[in-house]
Amino acid sequence: MKISVKAITAFMLLTACASQPASGPSAPASASPNANPSPSTSVISLGFETKSCNMATQQETDGPVQTWVNDTTLKIEAKARANCAVLIKTGRYELKGKAIELFYTPGACGVEGAPSCVRCECDHPVSYTLSNLPKGDYTVTLTKEEAK
Repeated sequence: MKISVKAITAFMLLTACASQPASGPSAPASASPNANPSPSTSVISLGFETKSCNMATQQETDGPVQTWVNDTTLKIEAKARANCAVLIKTGRYELKGKAIELFYTPGACGVEGAPSCVRCECDHPVSYTLSNLPKGDYTVTLTKEEAK
């Protein structure tokens, strides 16, 4: 029986990516707003959730999707790009005027005590919920931070 290297590589990628659950545990919230609220405003709180990527459901998106839950709560859903073998560990935000920069930190791979890296990257669904945020039009960006 002859098996090509291409077939073995494809099988390894498919196995590594498919072996992850479609939805994993929520990552801990890590709110780090670098904005100093004035005494007349409430402190903005962050809720952060993430799931494992699922290669079977990968699709193109235009970027973060904003949905106002009510007049002071904004939910932002996005795709965080990372190695298929890891989970997204933390999320945080910075608010600068009408700009919200979202950050995510994927777990490490290929180092002692961490899973081995695999040869694929995928989009991990992430959800940021900002409460006590004045309703308005915000520009949102998503930035990957490396684990320290």
